[in-house]
Amino acid sequence: MNSEGNVKMKRLVSVMLCLILAAYGFPGVAAAEEGENLLAGKVIWSTAAAAAAGDLPKLTDGDAATVLVTPNAAQSALLRYFFDLGDNAPRYNKLRLRFDAYNAMSIKVYTSAQVYTAVNAVTSPPAATGTSSVKFLNATYSAPAATVNFIPEYITMPGGEAYPAAQLLSFDAKSDRYLCVEIKTAYSSLAGEYADVNNAIAEVILGYGVPASVEVTAAAEEVSVPSALAGDKTLALSARVLDAEGDEIAEAAFSGKTYGLAEEYQGGSIDPRTGVLTVGKTASAGNVTVIASCDAEGYTEIYGSKTIAILPIDNAEQTLAEAANALTFDALSPQRITSVGRNLTLPEAGAEGLTLGGRTYAGVSVTWHSGNTAVISHSGAVTRPAAGNTEVPFTATLAKDNAEGQTLTHEKTFVITVVQAGAPADMVNLMKGSYGWTTSGWGAPSLAVDGAIGYGGTASAWMLGRHSIGTINAGFVTKSRQVEKYNKVVLYLRTRHEPSSKMAAVAVTGYETMPNDPGPAGDKTVNFAAGSGMTQILSYGISPTDPDDLVLSVTLPETKHSAYFGIAVTNGAPANQNNCGVYELEVYYAAPYSVALTDPEASLYAHESGEPTQFDLPDLTVYDELGDVLTVPFEHSVTLARAHGGVTLQDGKINIAAGTAERSVDLLYTSWDEDRTWVEETVSIPLSVYTQDYYDAVAAGEYTDGVIPEKLEEN
Repeated sequence: MNSEGNVKMKRLVSVMLCLILAAYGFPGVAAAEEGENLLAGKVIWSTAAAAAAGDLPKLTDGDAATVLVTPNAAQSALLRYFFDLGDNAPRYNKLRLRFDAYNAMSIKVYTSAQVYTAVNAVTSPPAATGTSSVKFLNATYSAPAATVNFIPEYITMPGGEAYPAAQLLSFDAKSDRYLCVEIKTAYSSLAGEYADVNNAIAEVILGYGVPASVEVTAAAEEVSVPSALAGDKTLALSARVLDAEGDEIAEAAFSGKTYGLAEEYQGGSIDPRTGVLTVGKTASAGNVTVIASCDAEGYTEIYGSKTIAILPIDNAEQTLAEAANALTFDALSPQRITSVGRNLTLPEAGAEGLTLGGRTYAGVSVTWHSGNTAVISHSGAVTRPAAGNTEVPFTATLAKDNAEGQTLTHEKTFVITVVQAGAPADMVNLMKGSYGWTTSGWGAPSLAVDGAIGYGGTASAWMLGRHSIGTINAGFVTKSRQVEKYNKVVLYLRTRHEPSSKMAAVAVTGYETMPNDPGPAGDKTVNFAAGSGMTQILSYGISPTDPDDLVLSVTLPETKHSAYFGIAVTNGAPANQNNCGVYELEVYYAAPYSVALTDPEASLYAHESGEPTQFDLPDLTVYDELGDVLTVPFEHSVTLARAHGGVTLQDGKINIAAGTAERSVDLLYTSWDEDRTWVEETVSIPLSVYTQDYYDAVAAGEYTDGVIPEKLEEN
């Protein structure tokens, strides 16, 4: 249907609606024609402070050249103009005021079925246009049908700002007989800077608008397809239902819209209620047309459209997304994000861009921001808290300019846990905070993985109680409930809690799966059952001479993988008094943490001249984070930590040229596994250069040691 047909249909519906409502006895069912002023020829009144009686007809005479200039008034004065639409007032839903000049901070419109005297008694309206004290009930002024606020206030001054010539107030349809227009003055026009500056009102027009068109607007004219690594993109669209005069209709019955797409668009969709267009990764470049249709019954064929350009993937955005994806915590630290104890090493962009994982992302820069600089500075320096671990949000903002010169940014935040001072950071107890289970009556195994050892007591230990069972088994799961790699197990035991009996033996076994894991919230008094993927970790017979509080620490010869652990405790005699237990089960992946010379007195030397010297690489001892010697084999290398004058390292030999100026040889020890580099540490070995005087002295000493005793013996 074309626009002319829409208007005809709209008018037909309006007439039919009037006839139907009239048939049921509803007053005020007539509606204005488009452009008709329902106030024309109606009675108007105001107080003398709002207008001179002779000026009031100028408000509705249809002549823009006749203007009502409001009298001088104080700041924030309320100038009210009342209109009587007469019996059977028509429906109306919009009011337009045309101004030649302003001194206003707001305009409001009120409607009422009755008018009142100054003492709020119902009364008749004035019979003719002029000034009067007749008004609305005071409470009516607290509920305007529509309001326009001017922020900042409108004040027309020579050479000042030019304001809109008309103000539209649109509202839900009314059919009350009486209408009040209220203008609140912005500044005093009685004296001062704005003396005699008043509102000049050329026309007040009341009408009734029905849908004639829909105007669709968008927050942007185009949107690009998101990169494969980015999220879907959205674009907000909005629509206004307009009448034939182009005025927006606020009436709820007419203002509803439904959004849709003109045709199916692969990778794109629109929310029918909010008008938010979503463009996904599978979208292709081109145009998509959004349709907004009027929801009002009888007007659903009225719609508007907006075409949005879908651009190809922005190369800068793609590069930025790929850089953000490549920026993982491993680039900041070799430690776990859940347990950091050392300074971070922050990637920085160079002249060509940001290099991550061997690839340079051209034009990408990065800045860093810490959410708690007392623990992690913006530059990545770590200050471990004195008590308790602390989580710190640490954010990277990546930026890159696109071809249009716009700077695109992407934020990526890492929530980093900094471990308290003195606690292991790299060696994480894989069991702490998990749970265990065993048959009812055999204690609470979860106490053996609560992280509290509590020597000498039982509050934080898995105590078996007095019983006659020969061997008691319990199952435990890692904190992550996933298969974890490990190479070190520490078991803290209470081998005796009754004077007359003592634990006889203990065994620990690892499993990849276990059939009866009760889960975090399940019943922990279920039978232990061995699982699959078994690893025998330790089996230890308790000696009568072993202390009551016994620590068993096992470093495995190679890395193992388990999700579950079983502990079997065998009791000694008498069986009915075996009240021993397990303080704590700790499981670690012990990795290289530091390295030192095995012989701290080791040294090297060179000749001042003559032949070079050669030495085997000295023995190095590697320690884990707990300070224990690490015997588990890790991949490693030893290289020169810097350029040395006259010193080379080849085939495990240190070669030193005569006359070198070096006074130490600095070796870089690097150790890693399949996951990461664990330690890069420099070990320095003192280097001495021996002169000819030294060798002469040695020779003299040898002569003295040999010849003089011989001469003495002869004499």
